[in-house]
Amino acid sequence: MRRGQNSRRLRVPDLWLVLAVLLAALPGVGPLWLHPTPAGPGPDLLVYGATPQGVTAAAAAARSGLRVLLVEPGDRVGGVLTQGWLATLDLSSDRLGRPLSAGLFQPFYRALHHDNSFDVHTAERALRGLLPSSVQLRLRTRLRAVQVQGGVVRQVELQAAGGRTRWVAAPRYIDASDTAELAARAGAGFTVGRQDGGQDRRQMAATLVFRLRGVNWPRLAAALDRERARLHDGAKLAGRSVYGLGPLAAAYRPSDPQRFHLRGLNGARQDDGSLLVNALLIYGVDGTDPASVRRGYRDGRRESARVVRFLRLALPDAFGHVWLAGVAPALYLRETRHLVGQQRLHADQELDGRTWSSSVAVSAYPMDGQVYRPGDAPFLLGQPQPYAVPLGALLPRGYRNLMVVSQAASFDSAAAYSARVVPLQMSLGEAAGTAAVVARLSGRSFAQLNRSRLLTVWLQLSLERHGARLTAPPGSGSCPDGRSPAASRRAARQLLRRGLLNQPYHYQGCLYLTAPQLTGEFLNDLQHQLGRPDQQALFEGLRQLYGPERPLDSGAAQLMLGLLHQPASLLDGPDRLMTRGDAARLRWRLWRLWARQGRVVAPLTAPAVPAR
Repeated sequence: MRRGQNSRRLRVPDLWLVLAVLLAALPGVGPLWLHPTPAGPGPDLLVYGATPQGVTAAAAAARSGLRVLLVEPGDRVGGVLTQGWLATLDLSSDRLGRPLSAGLFQPFYRALHHDNSFDVHTAERALRGLLPSSVQLRLRTRLRAVQVQGGVVRQVELQAAGGRTRWVAAPRYIDASDTAELAARAGAGFTVGRQDGGQDRRQMAATLVFRLRGVNWPRLAAALDRERARLHDGAKLAGRSVYGLGPLAAAYRPSDPQRFHLRGLNGARQDDGSLLVNALLIYGVDGTDPASVRRGYRDGRRESARVVRFLRLALPDAFGHVWLAGVAPALYLRETRHLVGQQRLHADQELDGRTWSSSVAVSAYPMDGQVYRPGDAPFLLGQPQPYAVPLGALLPRGYRNLMVVSQAASFDSAAAYSARVVPLQMSLGEAAGTAAVVARLSGRSFAQLNRSRLLTVWLQLSLERHGARLTAPPGSGSCPDGRSPAASRRAARQLLRRGLLNQPYHYQGCLYLTAPQLTGEFLNDLQHQLGRPDQQALFEGLRQLYGPERPLDSGAAQLMLGLLHQPASLLDGPDRLMTRGDAARLRWRLWRLWARQGRVVAPLTAPAVPAR
């Protein structure tokens, strides 16, 4: 059958029939495998959110014959790519250079001509091209209410653009919205922002992408080349992608420094010659509060005009004749809530390249977080080994027929630095749609699917049959962390789970706890841990005094703690050079002290972390 043709009859490959017969002989599995749940008059699956992952979920389910209703509150498919204008993909590859995202992501990437950046209209057409014609797509349709009974989502109330409402029932639901709106309304458990790390509910800064017309492209390329030659940074114009101008952006003075910050430009050239600019950070946006999102959008639109005036004056060769040609239809929200799922993915598990018996997708994108408040140092947690996402991370705890596929799935806030990227989310969407097929054929719930090794094997074989990657060879090199004391390893992993252990990108799959602790990294970590905006000037003074590359000694660490009004007595023993493991143990002692004093928002410890 050609893609796009509708079918009411599920197509079961011969392999699955053989597997079903074998399973039917097992106790407790029985005849449901050979007699799937009868289809009702409505959809077999309702997907909420025509995001990239929502599209792949709908496409994966429909290609096997499920009747799919895809509901989108906006006026186009594509989510953050087409409504937030995030026009650059964050890709990851294995050590052989092969992309880790495959399956349905591959035809999408081919349609973008294998370029990391793309034209947003091309991306929308490519995503629509993934949808079989059997998928019922409902744009401008909002979720109003969710009815739940006994851990089962029974029906949802939808409101069309004209105001008409109706209740729709389906046996299975996938929430593919970036904010997990359906699951939240259903009452599923979540943490908000970095709350799970024992801090506050702040979320990473949002961005409003804006469009420039009138760019002098040859002179922009020359300016980026000069910057790269002078600073040896990554400034460049490559294909459609623009990276750089960090020193220029640092000179920008926002209308409100507590609300806005201009970082170096990430840009994507469009087919019409315009440039989409991802650079304006907006602090204090709560993505779970529609009023806060509206205020962030309104304020960002005003600030964008101010940024464009600055760019004209700051780089007249390239930007002297540019004008603001619009802003994205929606804010780019990097973070909102994080599901409490049947399983939670932690940052140290990503770093180690952990795999699972229920793995449904792989990635290796750097754990690269955005800042939370003005003056924050960067959040760079290193480069993980290729790691897998378990099926349980998509399943809300206590629900039987609901899955969540987005950056709001069951990832710790620090783990989401890597797991939030679109290519991985598209792979997870395909896995969720395929899981709906397996659940439909087996007559089992999503929760039962996750508990059955045989069912997860069925799911994995089906994904691999359609070209998905579920494994990847580990990176090269060995990790010396085993030579570090167990107490240092435990402390470092607890800090990493909270996003409080920075390290360079070239630290892949290892914390390098026996390496010298550099002063700049220690101050960055300490600034994140203290979370005191009023001490920003003191931190800057300490950075200038000691320099970023100087190895840290315990005497300097004691002095820093004293100046920051923290107990220097946590450091014992003679003055000595400190390793990264020593520094981690010191800062974990400080964290535990705060917990005893009631200064930590979340419980003292995350789930137990074994020494590596």
